[in-house]
Amino acid sequence: MTVRDLDKAVRWYGEILGFHVIAGPADLVGDDSPFRQIVKDIFGADFGRGRLSFLAGVTA
Repeated sequence: MTVRDLDKAVRWYGEILGFHVIAGPADLVGDDSPFRQIVKDIFGADFGRGRLSFLAGVTA
């Protein structure tokens, strides 16, 4: 999902839903590395920069 404030969203998902960070936050820029090429494929050739974080929850 896309959010305006990644740090605030990560905090909210952790405090309210009990999610924990498994990776990131990481800065993404539109360069030519393999991972960033995937991001450009998803968001388009004009992609400039963004931030990404992976969260996980626990199920009973």
